[in-house]
Amino acid sequence: MKKLIMTAVSATALLTATAAFAAGSDSTVSQTGTGNAASVDQTATTSGTSTVTQTSDSNTAAVTQGGSNNTSTVTQTLDPNGNLTGNGAQVNQQGANGVSSVRQTGQNSASVAQAGSRNTVDVSQVGDNSTAAGGGVGIQQAGLSNTAEAYQTGVGNTASIVQSGQRSTAGVIANGNYNVQYVNQAGAANAAIATVSTTGNSNTASIAQIGGSAYSYNFQEGNSNAIAVSQNGSSLSTIGQGTAVVPLYGYAQAVGPVTLTANASASVNQTGANQVSYVQQMAGSTANVTQIASYGLVNTSGILQEHGSAGSSAAVYQSGSLDLSAIDQKGAVDVAAVSQYGALDVSTVRQDGTYETASVAQYGLGDISDVNQLGGVTGNSANVVQTLAGASSHITQAGSANVATVHQ
Repeated sequence: MKKLIMTAVSATALLTATAAFAAGSDSTVSQTGTGNAASVDQTATTSGTSTVTQTSDSNTAAVTQGGSNNTSTVTQTLDPNGNLTGNGAQVNQQGANGVSSVRQTGQNSASVAQAGSRNTVDVSQVGDNSTAAGGGVGIQQAGLSNTAEAYQTGVGNTASIVQSGQRSTAGVIANGNYNVQYVNQAGAANAAIATVSTTGNSNTASIAQIGGSAYSYNFQEGNSNAIAVSQNGSSLSTIGQGTAVVPLYGYAQAVGPVTLTANASASVNQTGANQVSYVQQMAGSTANVTQIASYGLVNTSGILQEHGSAGSSAAVYQSGSLDLSAIDQKGAVDVAAVSQYGALDVSTVRQDGTYETASVAQYGLGDISDVNQLGGVTGNSANVVQTLAGASSHITQAGSANVATVHQ
């Protein structure tokens, strides 16, 4: 009798465990009209599928899925009258290998949260002023090897991606003006990848990567755009403002068509070990790079401010064992400033216009500075300060009314 009872109990427990995560559930909701609400709960499901389609405005969709291998698709579109406001989508997935897709047209909001590994989310929004309406895209992922992508077309939109864990990948593509992109990736030995690409004017991007071995690739086309990159650990940052770029020969080299842009700003802050930063810009732009490495490690910075970059400025601050800085400015009335505090510092400044200013300060042993002001006709200035023994300074100037000062 005991054996029979134990067998019955075991069978009951097995049925209960199986019911806790029922496999293969399928839910489809389709709504047309204003002010509808759809709520789907598949917390006890693995390999489940949820599809929500809503047409009109002021609709909401909420999807919750637990277990692994679940898929959620939410589509919210305009009504026949073209109303633009008020739709909202919220998706929460717990488990591995989840897939979430959100498609919205209008002034909408989308929020997706995933916990687990190898999850994927992509959100696409077409419309204006989601930020002013309290909307936009918000994505949060926790776990290993997760991927998040956001696509926005319009004016005044916001996209935020926050990932915790290792080997995460985040991408934002935005077309329009006054849009904001934010990516935050954190995790020990993170090995994260972040890509932000924007086309339009007055867009702002911010990327923070914490944990090391991270890569940030960013492209902005248009006027008055700004980007800020912060990285911790051994990391690489590539910024192209006016053209898509890749690292090559100490600078960021164009790999696509070059579009004249103006008044862009780029800020890169890297701390840790073996940092690399490349920035390429056009007219009237500003680049600021700060690299602080531990003893025995290397910093590398390359800034290229292309033809037409009149009135641009580049500033580099480096502190490490070996600091390498290269600044190339091809406009006029440009300013370059380099400060290096490594055991061995190497700085190269090339300026091709008139009324250029170059300032180099080096505080290491055996420092090397090369300032080349050959392209201008008049009014260039170069100032080099090297405080320790074994330093080498080389200044070349062409034209008239130039000034060169060296202090060793």
